Amino acid sequence: MAAKYHVRPNLAVKRTHTGGLLLCVSQPRARRCAPLTFCVRLLMPYIRRAALLGAFGFALCSSILPALAANFTGTWYIDLRTNEQRQQKFECGRAFFKLLQVGDRVIGEHSFATASCGRMNEGGDGTVKGVVVGATAVLAVTSGRNGAIVLGKATRRGSKLHWVTLEELSAGEPGGDSPLILGKGVLSKEK
Repeated sequence: MAAKYHVRPNLAVKRTHTGGLLLCVSQPRARRCAPLTFCVRLLMPYIRRAALLGAFGFALCSSILPALAANFTGTWYIDLRTNEQRQQKFECGRAFFKLLQVGDRVIGEHSFATASCGRMNEGGDGTVKGVVVGATAVLAVTSGRNGAIVLGKATRRGSKLHWVTLEELSAGEPGGDSPLILGKGVLSKEK
């Protein structure tokens, strides 16, 4: 006796006494069964077409996705002055990252200055290096003041750059001044 497995109300797969499979279609006036291998052969052009479209779609998506990754190129700044310092027109009190993204690599420079220019880290060319993954860049930032290196994460959210220092990779010169690298902040793009 053959076992019967219903796939849909009018479609069933039936196992024969020899172990073969039959695809049975019930229609209002008749019931037709065919070996499953025969049905697969009939469907092969459709399966090939679906596989080809899937491969084309995958290739298209894989070429577009890098273009959809966030772009970090530009000068990003944050004003670190208090409202009172702004009203008194204090100079300095800003941090910035000037970044250039090529593919998934980022290079650039940074700067940090306290209000009234009391302490400054001018960074310099090549003091920022990193890699982009989606909307996030992982950056190594070297202090121009004492050589300390920190690892941080920059994330693009809309037109803003959210920066957070994750850890210090290398301490600066012993007995030197603080590195003056931005710890955390939301930076805007300079126009």
